[in-house]
Amino acid sequence: GAGAALGLAASTRLFFAPLGPVLAAGLVLWPDGGGRRRATGQALALLGGFILGCGPLAVAWLQDPDLAGFNNLGYHALRYSELKFLHPEPGLGVRLGAALGGTGRILATNPYLLGYLLLAAWGAAGLRQVTGPERRFLAVVALAVAVFFLACMAPDPVYDQYFTVPLVPLGLPLAAAGLARLVRDSRRRTGTAAAVAAMGGALVLGLLRPGMDPDPAWSFRSYDRVVAEIRRQSAPGDLVLSFWPGYVFGAGRTHFPGMENHFAFGVSEQLTPPQKARYHVADRHRLMDAFTARTPRLVVLGTWMNEINTALDDGQMLELLAVFQAEYEIIAMHGQAKICAAIPR
Repeated sequence: GAGAALGLAASTRLFFAPLGPVLAAGLVLWPDGGGRRRATGQALALLGGFILGCGPLAVAWLQDPDLAGFNNLGYHALRYSELKFLHPEPGLGVRLGAALGGTGRILATNPYLLGYLLLAAWGAAGLRQVTGPERRFLAVVALAVAVFFLACMAPDPVYDQYFTVPLVPLGLPLAAAGLARLVRDSRRRTGTAAAVAAMGGALVLGLLRPGMDPDPAWSFRSYDRVVAEIRRQSAPGDLVLSFWPGYVFGAGRTHFPGMENHFAFGVSEQLTPPQKARYHVADRHRLMDAFTARTPRLVVLGTWMNEINTALDDGQMLELLAVFQAEYEIIAMHGQAKICAAIPR
């Protein structure tokens, strides 16, 4: 059952996939009281469930390898990053440097996550002091956390949210062990003082450093306001175009075709017309035609506009903006989000 749940997670988000084999290997590396043979049986059962849970992804890949490959890997390779801007064809060393730099930026700008991971690392470092079944459990968890952390660094660009699920709940046992170790070894000055200083520094940084708070536009309160406004200004079945599609999903309205995923516009200029149709990706020409025909009932601007900013040059942006402003106007604003409707004629 655990393996099947893990396989379903991998079918949903591909970089969960390493956890299946890694957890199975951990069961064999640290067998319980039943010995190596029983541990191998547990590992095989976990792998069997994992393979079963990966069924939806396997079916999609067998049905259409090209489409499944694009949806899971291809689009990410086309997305904008500083690495691609500076190095059109980066080698392994450049990619590794970019991954380390991106991860460092994420930890520096999310000090609570940094403090949490330091606490979990302190717990993992003290595994020699743990005995019995608890040691096996914590060792397997530590291996899974380490591998998943590396998996989060693999995509380019690296995003903050990759490190939160399931890394944070997965690391809870280690963090608890780290806290217990701090209390237990409080008399040992050197190591404990260093650990406390590192974790305390991360927490203080989170309290004092400006700009650490998440953008208010991504708070639940802001989200609820925008969703409520969309519902007020439209009816069920109306077409809504939002560069971040979460608002449309929450409002229960129909997405503009090709804009159901927030990455679509960011990669559209790098695809051929047949690819755009095949991968269900809208481009600026489709948007201009839709604006001219006033097809969307509402258009939501402001949030997640970085995709369009990196995809279009100044001339293309001005052309698209001119077409939009000729037909639509802002009717409501909630923070950064601007809800627009067709200008009355």
